[in-house]
Amino acid sequence: MVLSVNLEIMTEQEIKEELCYYDLRNPDVVGIYGMTDEELKEDGYGNHAKKDCSCDNCFYGRTKMAEELLKYVSNGG
Repeated sequence: MVLSVNLEIMTEQEIKEELCYYDLRNPDVVGIYGMTDEELKEDGYGNHAKKDCSCDNCFYGRTKMAEELLKYVSNGG
């Protein structure tokens, strides 16, 4: 018996879409237009997950997995 596996490799862009909604690396980040740098910082935006965040990506663990995948990709994995 021969098993066939079809693996699709996620692009870096697809991985970033799984980051916290408040992470500025996420291309789908919401609510930043017209906000000053100070307002962004106060609301928890940055190149990281928002502290104690419960957005869908954080709640379901996608953010943590995306962070690990980005480390792997950046190391030439």
